[in-house]
This record gives sequence, C-alpha cells and structure tokens, in this order.
Amino acid sequence: MFLSLRFPITYILMVRFDLRKRGGEVGRYEAADGIRGVACLIVLILHSIVILYYGLNGYLVGIPKVGVWLFFVLSAFLLTAKFESGGITAKTILSYVVGRVLRILPLYIGFVFIYWYFGTAGINDSSDVIKSLTLTGSYSHLWTIPVEFKYYALLPFIAFLLMYVKKKRGIATSLATGLVIVLVHQYVWPYWETPFGSPDVFWYISCFVMGSLAAICMSASDKFVTNSRADAVVVLSVFLVFALSPYARFKFFGITPDDYLVNKHVYFGFMCAILVVFLSRGHGVSGALMKKMPLVAVGGWSYPIYLVHWLIIQKIAVFYSGNYIALIASIVLSIAAGGVIHYIIEIPLERFRQYVMRGIVNWNNRRPISAP
Repeated sequence: MFLSLRFPITYILMVRFDLRKRGGEVGRYEAADGIRGVACLIVLILHSIVILYYGLNGYLVGIPKVGVWLFFVLSAFLLTAKFESGGITAKTILSYVVGRVLRILPLYIGFVFIYWYFGTAGINDSSDVIKSLTLTGSYSHLWTIPVEFKYYALLPFIAFLLMYVKKKRGIATSLATGLVIVLVHQYVWPYWETPFGSPDVFWYISCFVMGSLAAICMSASDKFVTNSRADAVVVLSVFLVFALSPYARFKFFGITPDDYLVNKHVYFGFMCAILVVFLSRGHGVSGALMKKMPLVAVGGWSYPIYLVHWLIIQKIAVFYSGNYIALIASIVLSIAAGGVIHYIIEIPLERFRQYVMRGIVNWNNRRPISAP
C-alpha cells in the first residue's frame, strides 16, 4: 500500500522538477517556488481558520491578503526577469501571451462553473457566470484572478520601460523611474480608496510594479544580499505582519479589530519585493527552507490549490465548524486536490503550450524568404 502511494506522488514531483528545469526564471531563482508555496499556505491556512473558526475572523482580517500580494509581487518579478534575460521580441511576447492564457484561463473557467454548481462563492446565476468569465465580477477568493490576468497585458510595457532605462541610465535611474510610476499611480488610484475585493487591476498596479523593480535590481543583488541579511529580512517581515495584525493591535494596544489592513497593498508590496530579492536565490536558512521539497511542491501546485481550497473549506465547515481536525483536513485535502489537478491538467497544458510554440517556430522557419 505504501509503495503504491509513494510512486505516483514521487512521479508528480519529478514531473514538476522537470518542468522547472525547462521553466527559465523559476530554475534561475531556485527558491521562487518555495516562496510561492509560502504565499499559498498563508492564504490556505488563514482562510481555513477564519471560515472554520468564525469567531477569530475579526482578529485576522486582511492578513490572508498578504499572501495574495506576495503572489502579485512574485509573479511580476519572475515575468519581468524572464523578459530581461530573453529580451522583448515578437517571439518572447508570443510565448508570454500563449503561456499566460493557457496557464490561467482553462482552470479559471472550469472553476467558475464548478462554483456556480456548488454555490459556495457567490456565483449563483447566469449573470454571475458572465461577470466571472468576462473578468468583471468579484466573487469570494476568485477576485484575484481577473486582477492578475489583466495586469499581464500591462506588464510587458512596464518591463520594457524599466529595462530600457536600466540599460541607458543604470539601475538607480530605473528604480527611480519605477518609484515615479508608483507615485503617479497612487495619485490617480490611491490605495486607501481601493474597493474591497475589486477585480479592477488599476488599484493594484503599484503592488505589481514592486515585483518588476525587484527583478530590475537583481543584477546588483550580490553586492548587498547575504545569508544573515536574508534571514534578518524574513524575521523582520514576520514581525511586521504580526505587529500590524488586528489581533496584535487589540492585544497590546486595545484597538478594536477592524479591516484597516485590507487595502495596504502598496506597503506590503514593498515588503514582499524586498523578501523576494533576498530569498529568491536561496540565501540563508530561510532561503534554504524555500528550496525544500514540501514548499516547492505546494508552490508548484499553488494555482489549483488556490482555486479549489475555498470549495473544500466551505463544504467541510457545513458539518465540522470549529473542529481542529476539520481544520487540518481542509488544509491537507486542498493541497492534495491541487496536486492532482496540477498533474492531470496543468502539466498537459504546459506540454501543449510547448507544442504550440514549437509549431509556431517551425512554421516561421519554413516561411519562404522574399526576393529583394
């Protein structure tokens, strides 16, 4: 029995690592999947707690969003780094577009209909389905998918600008350019006016830009990133998240828990960008932990875990609310379900993307050259 379970699990992980070897920037930044795994676990564990132990909800409001903002920053970081290493050409843009569409939309569309069927995400009728499919609706945790997917249309332009300025004027000027983008963005779309769970990407541009700026400064990171500093950044970041949580403010200062954290994506985006810079190459004890198999696996499966976890937790909460065994079960089952979905859907989609790109390249190579 043990051997029969061990083989498929090991095979899934081997396939994942095979994709990482061919996956460009994730391989270059070997701790990236582990960081993504941490972001996924923040969302998964805290959503499980606030749904199964509703009385604790007020003490944790806004904290799960820290995991989402880390997702945003890391995504922009890796994609900008990929453009910086491969350049922005017709081929890289085409690969980028095909990759993002196949990575995001098939699973998202499938889960829109799943949540419509089960009714656990507020997608209750055909109008909700249409809003979800057109990326204009905000439904439970699914609001983040429209935000990130829409930003993919903006990222190549921002990455090109920052890369161009870096090439012509250096890293400092490129970082200053990014800061100007953030300041202008905050003037037009100030973070404190962000609607709760808005699917509109314009509110979150500053958060994504932080990830691109992190990628821009990586070429100089060897000058200031050390093992001890990486661990210090992690400790400080954990302390800040705890200290700013509604629970800590209530416990130590008597401040009534509220939702003041839910729109602080600019500040936490900056913090997450620093984390990514110091950890993405595996520095320190913290960076080494990011490269361990469990976190790498969760990071590799993070997208399907994120999509499915809400359904699993909500269904468990109907029968076992306030039960610590149910809490553990919701976390384990969400991770397991995400792994299965990754294996049977995400990996074939990635292979299909590679097949499509090979076909496009081969077709382009066979095109006749026009006579001068």
